[in-house]
Amino acid sequence: MENEKRKGIAVAGSILTDVINTVSRYPASGELTQISAVARAAGGCVPNVAADLRILADKIDEIDVYACGRVSDDENGRFTVDFLKGYGVNTENIIIAPDNSTSFTQVISVAGGQRTFFTFPGASADFGFEDMNIAALKAKRVKLLHLGYFLLLEKVDNGDGLKILKRAKELGIETSIDLVTENSDRYSLILPCLPYVDYLIVNETECARLSGMGEALGNAAEAHGIAAPSAENIIAAPSVENIIAGAKKLLEMGVRKKVIVHFPQGSVCVSAAAAAGQKNAAAQGNAKGAEAAQEDAPPPENAAEPGNAAAAAGQKNAAAAEAKTTALGSRRLPAGFIKGTTGAGDAFCAGALLGIFRGLDDLGILTLATDAAAAALRGNDAVSGLCDVEAVRLLCKDLERNELCL
Repeated sequence: MENEKRKGIAVAGSILTDVINTVSRYPASGELTQISAVARAAGGCVPNVAADLRILADKIDEIDVYACGRVSDDENGRFTVDFLKGYGVNTENIIIAPDNSTSFTQVISVAGGQRTFFTFPGASADFGFEDMNIAALKAKRVKLLHLGYFLLLEKVDNGDGLKILKRAKELGIETSIDLVTENSDRYSLILPCLPYVDYLIVNETECARLSGMGEALGNAAEAHGIAAPSAENIIAAPSVENIIAGAKKLLEMGVRKKVIVHFPQGSVCVSAAAAAGQKNAAAQGNAKGAEAAQEDAPPPENAAEPGNAAAAAGQKNAAAAEAKTTALGSRRLPAGFIKGTTGAGDAFCAGALLGIFRGLDDLGILTLATDAAAAALRGNDAVSGLCDVEAVRLLCKDLERNELCL
């Protein structure tokens, strides 16, 4: 009942500013080229997802959105905080770091062509557990804490992310995470966090690499009690069938409730059987509801240790085998609809989080998420293409969907 009374979502992690420099051509080494235009935009998980949540929800009193991260007291930091405030996001939990610059990315954008990125880690790289007052978020009735991006935040990747998620679960707050796509074996850093993650929201490449269904994670998966993948299971261009298999594997590896995967052709949601049972029991009001409610309790302190992983994985196997799978094609968009792809992934994430917050079923979550991503494609930046839920529905209602081959 306490969760039902909560009205907030906190978004924690990376905050940065994009400085977009438009050029006619990218210079060769030693050459000079003229910048024809300079624009600035807020970027990173926190500004993008938090603003998207406010845009989608529309009415300020429906959902409180809290931003948590680190910036500096400089021009870029003030710009980003003002950006969030402009969308009605609460910024009281953003730390102003005196000893570093706000994280930024210099984007070199060739007009009508490709973009090149030069990023300065800055204040966000120092974001960690000590910057989070999770008890205060609970006092503000926060229901869900979203943390991202893993593989981009040094302290989060090296233990502080696990601490944040564990503390949130101890206080009864639901958790979700997102990460960046990286061609490395560093995905193993995230594996100890999975038993403290209720909702994992990733793209198809991240699903493949994190689940161990690729060579890079074979040893890491084995260390966590998961069988090493065979060569034929390596996912280069994953099929929907393999994406679903990867999502189920991630449930076995510890994700508590749902694994949601988005890809250009559509999305899938795989829900653990226990989570589905909890919702059904609560809806029916029967005695099993109390038993199922134990699913929201934090896992044992040693659940993520390699020595106990095999037993934990054994308990998860049954839930994954009985997992409920939902798949939905993305919208087919007319010529000229797409103005930019920068914000589609974060818009999908925000749509999924809002669907979870509203208690939608899995199809409803995917519908809201995929349609939010479609709407975001209308904008050149991360947020300007998005609109409120009702406007998104009207925008997409006559657009056909891709058919997924299962």
